[in-house]
Amino acid sequence: MYNIGDYVVYGRLGVCKIDDICPSPFGGDDRQHYLLRPVDSPTSEVYTPVESDKMPLRALMTKDEAISAVAAFASVDELTVDNERHRRDIYKIAVKDNSPIGMYAVIKTVRARREQLAALRRHLTEADSEYEMYAKKTLYYELSIVLGMQLCDIEQYIDDIIRQQTLSDQINLTGIV
Repeated sequence: MYNIGDYVVYGRLGVCKIDDICPSPFGGDDRQHYLLRPVDSPTSEVYTPVESDKMPLRALMTKDEAISAVAAFASVDELTVDNERHRRDIYKIAVKDNSPIGMYAVIKTVRARREQLAALRRHLTEADSEYEMYAKKTLYYELSIVLGMQLCDIEQYIDDIIRQQTLSDQINLTGIV
């Protein structure tokens, strides 16, 4: 059970703050509910039962987990999409459990795809744009809260860590110490 004031990642809403634990405001339900406020839309309210398995709800990463996750992003592979009609389904599976690695896999895949399509003077599909926006919103808000950084600095922070790690790996492979 979470406490009032905790931040959680909730389904497709992304990072939310628990503002209250209360009975359902809609009546007919005796269960306790979390009152969630999405961090990117603080005037919105979402009620979800405390004891529910329907929507994934997880605590934010700790600072150490966040640092480890960002370090692991360098080894995350792009998602493989053999059939364009399945692109949306593949993205949906990758982000289903709201894991940082799954979120980053979508971001990395769409970034590479954007570059490929730009060379062909074509645009991203709706699925690419939709899932990239969701993955970035969820992952970047979580990292900004946990790491105490500005939201606008997160993408550059991730890129810098990956670049440093890649350079370090190249140096280790060549034997330069």
